Amino acid sequence: MNRAAYPTSAAAPPERRAPRSRFRLAVPLYLALLLLTAAMGAVNRTLLSRQLRLMAEKEALLADVAVERGRAVAVNGPTAIALWATANGMVPVPEAGSARLIAPTAAPDLDPYIPTMELRTIWR
Repeated sequence: MNRAAYPTSAAAPPERRAPRSRFRLAVPLYLALLLLTAAMGAVNRTLLSRQLRLMAEKEALLADVAVERGRAVAVNGPTAIALWATANGMVPVPEAGSARLIAPTAAPDLDPYIPTMELRTIWR
């Protein structure tokens, strides 16, 4: 027998080395995933605080819009328009039957059809 074919060293058989090499990357992978999860949590926390701030700003803006709409009704509402119309000489509709229109001169008689340009189309 050849003793060189069977070494007498204390090296472990290959079956025992395989599981150790398989789990060699488990701890670094676990730490990387832990750091990634922590970073995602920090980013989500930042986004949540930003969203809450934006929601508070939206509520404040909606309250401002409600106040400004109330002020706009005083300027553009039906009562304001009616006051402007009577100040500019317009007659309210219920009083229109008693009002009379007085024109300074009669309207000119215009010919309803005055040809200004003639166009002919020939299809071939």
